Amino acid sequence: MRALAVPWTAAELERRYRAAATPLAARRYQALWLRAQGIGMREAAATVGVTTETLRAWIKRGAAEGLDALAGRKPGPGGRGKLTAAQQEQVLAWADAAPRVTMPTLRARIRGSWSIALSEPQVWALVRGRGFRRVVPRKRHYQADPAALAGAEKNRACWPRMWRRAPTPTCCMLTRRGGGWPLRSARSGRVGRGRCST
Repeated sequence: MRALAVPWTAAELERRYRAAATPLAARRYQALWLRAQGIGMREAAATVGVTTETLRAWIKRGAAEGLDALAGRKPGPGGRGKLTAAQQEQVLAWADAAPRVTMPTLRARIRGSWSIALSEPQVWALVRGRGFRRVVPRKRHYQADPAALAGAEKNRACWPRMWRRAPTPTCCMLTRRGGGWPLRSARSGRVGRGRCST
């Protein structure tokens, strides 16, 4: 592909680059300035961190609209969403209506209603923005007996508090040594890992 000629002088582009008001304008002026100095398209684009196609588009746009219009141009917002505002509201209504709707169910309903395929992150971004959150189930052992668990939960208030820690004797104090918190006897000064014998 033939390289585009830069129709501005290097001195003018350098002056604009050094006086640019925004980093985006400075980046565009720098790329054009490098091209005006005779640096290759690929090297100039790599210096400012863009592709050669982007640099080529900047040169064409600057020649057609002027340098001030090129510097003031903001990047686009990206692609349009796949769902309209009314469809988004309908998806949120489905999520509100079902007590515990799953993401695959919601995606299948969107695909079935409007023939639009959305990924899980796209649907999650839509519902998370309106205050929904993921519900993560509690883990249960595969051999757990549901009847025994229900009975245990019912009788939980009657359970004695058997696992209280014994109070630390007043003759012991904790000190930090190496990898743990050994007990130091205040009377003997010996360090032990278990209970104080005093």
